[in-house]
Amino acid sequence: MFDYTEKFHIETSYGKSESAGGPNTKDYTNVNVGIDSNLGKLSLKAEYFDAKNLKGTVGKDQKAFTATIGYFVTPALELSTKHIQGDANWGNSANNTSLGNTYLGFNYFIYMPNQDFSRNSKKSRNKHKVVFNYIIASGDSGGVDPVTGSIDAGKWNGEGGYRENAFIVQYQFIF
Repeated sequence: MFDYTEKFHIETSYGKSESAGGPNTKDYTNVNVGIDSNLGKLSLKAEYFDAKNLKGTVGKDQKAFTATIGYFVTPALELSTKHIQGDANWGNSANNTSLGNTYLGFNYFIYMPNQDFSRNSKKSRNKHKVVFNYIIASGDSGGVDPVTGSIDAGKWNGEGGYRENAFIVQYQFIF
């Protein structure tokens, strides 16, 4: 982890789970790199994830990149947009799929111990907030394979994500 004031924060991590799928399976590994910039009312974040051998399965790999922008209109209301782009590789190029999710929304903060926009104040606001997002899905949504005729050929086969557009509302609390 490296901090150069609130304007530039970077951290990286590595994780390993031995025999992640049970006895006699491969080790799962994950590398994560993130950058966070707090510029007063404006927040910029980017993260990259690279996971190998998900659930202990050889060649079941997934990568994802996220970019987030947030802007506080008032101390209690933040407009936000986020894009997540994931790529899944399940052993060979025929099984490679990708999925993108773009979140457009806002965060309403219920708990407001401070009115400033420092990183610590923003984190303390997260104790109670309501999140509203419209999610636009892109990428491999499936279809019919022209050779085999199988349905859902080329459909996103990775872990997580929205395959179709969605509207979500979440209440987040930390105790």
